Amino acid sequence: MSYERHFEYPLSASSRLTGSLALGDLETGQRCYREGRLSVDGGRSLPISLTHSPATERLMYGGEVECIEHLRTSLREMGVELPGSGGRWLPGPLLLGSERTRVTQAGVLDCMRSPAFEEALANRQEGEVVVLPVLREGMKYGLQEAVCDVLGAHCDEVVVDAHHVPDESVPYLGRRMELSVFKDADLTLAQREKVKVAILGDSVASGTVIIGLIEVIKQRFPNVERIELVAPLAAVYGLARIAAFGNEAVPLRAHVFESLLNALPPEYYFSPFFPEEEMHMAKRAYSNYRDWWGVDKAGKPIAETACAGYGWSEAFFNPRKQIAMIDEQLRERHGMGLAEVLGRY
Repeated sequence: MSYERHFEYPLSASSRLTGSLALGDLETGQRCYREGRLSVDGGRSLPISLTHSPATERLMYGGEVECIEHLRTSLREMGVELPGSGGRWLPGPLLLGSERTRVTQAGVLDCMRSPAFEEALANRQEGEVVVLPVLREGMKYGLQEAVCDVLGAHCDEVVVDAHHVPDESVPYLGRRMELSVFKDADLTLAQREKVKVAILGDSVASGTVIIGLIEVIKQRFPNVERIELVAPLAAVYGLARIAAFGNEAVPLRAHVFESLLNALPPEYYFSPFFPEEEMHMAKRAYSNYRDWWGVDKAGKPIAETACAGYGWSEAFFNPRKQIAMIDEQLRERHGMGLAEVLGRY
């Protein structure tokens, strides 16, 4: 079943960013893909490839936690007790640390086996593909290893440290990308000129970092023909901004796990799932996710505000901070802490 939805986001007091998202028919199978396109009114469109697999489902929605005792210890240190014993089903935001890294890397490998990626990498020679993991989260994706598995060849890796900072001088965006590290000093000019495909790894909330990096990639790799963005978590809001303000000279396609995310006002950074089941490749998994979070004391579904990524990179690097962030947001938005949600089970 295909699906289309419209979006509208504020850019300033007097202007709006509007457009539509069209998703193709759903495939079925243990590993399958869904193509889509995000179009900005009066601007360009952005092709999207969604991946479903056991790994992507585990990361985005939930599943059995293997390192349950490590999680139990981390929760206890935060004053939260995990009832019961042994393995148990928990939502994706509580997949933490090294276990999250293993699952994410398996999902990225599944993503790179998609028809869209096969097309991008077809007949590419060694030296024509470069991967660019963006610190911190992108370093956990295993991009270089996945390319080796899929392409059967080595590729160069350029580590990038970039983040967004406020800048009111930037029209509409109000923020700009600040680049601290672009680790391509090991590549000669001839090697940089040989690159045809850049695989960029970072999740997307506002899209500001990606907009800035498109410019840098075009400058550093003057013959690049396309950018493949691997973004396990990606909000429609951020992708719409990339489509509206990214450099059109370099075609970009986004590869996302399972489903695109919503973005809640007023800051449009907090990113839960859309509630419509048509947005989800794994409808049963999303239903389980919603059921697990349940409703708050006012009867409001928690899943509609529970950020799919919460701390984004903290989930990989600092599990205790991730837990504290989930607890803080639950208290702020629903008047109940993580301990109370877990206590239901």
